[in-house]
Amino acid sequence: MNKTGLAQAEKIRAKLKGLKIDKVFCSDLKRSCQTAGIIFGNRKCGISKNANLREMHFGKWEGLNYRQVSVKYPRLYKKWLKDPFSADIPLGEKMNHFISRVKKELNAIINKEENKTVAIVSHLGVMRAILNNCLGAKKEDFWGFKIEPKAVYIIEHNGFSKPQVYKL
Repeated sequence: MNKTGLAQAEKIRAKLKGLKIDKVFCSDLKRSCQTAGIIFGNRKCGISKNANLREMHFGKWEGLNYRQVSVKYPRLYKKWLKDPFSADIPLGEKMNHFISRVKKELNAIINKEENKTVAIVSHLGVMRAILNNCLGAKKEDFWGFKIEPKAVYIIEHNGFSKPQVYKL
């Protein structure tokens, strides 16, 4: 984790100070675990590592930044930006599978931790999938809003109505 990531995690910890959290779920990948530890490590809530909260597997795109991908795979990259559900990244996870994996895990967390306050620390794609699910966004609106790495979203889910999403 670089200095920017450390500073962002510290700011989130300060924002959430005083908010009661019963359980923390995070991707089992190193950076998410480090971030969860910085934000919630001093609390008595447990941090549960979860492989289903990993970012989408990008196959041949793994390790490349968007500029490198746009040069090496220009047509596929444009298709990905226009319709990520129809763009098949070589050796990568299909978008429908990724969304299904995240949605299934979110529902499992909601059902298991009913009437509790939980936090999820994960990757931008996972957070986008969760927020799109909670907001009822259509596939064509997948890129509909910008998610910042340091953003904190609170989702109030009571099981009876559409979840309410707030940006802290």
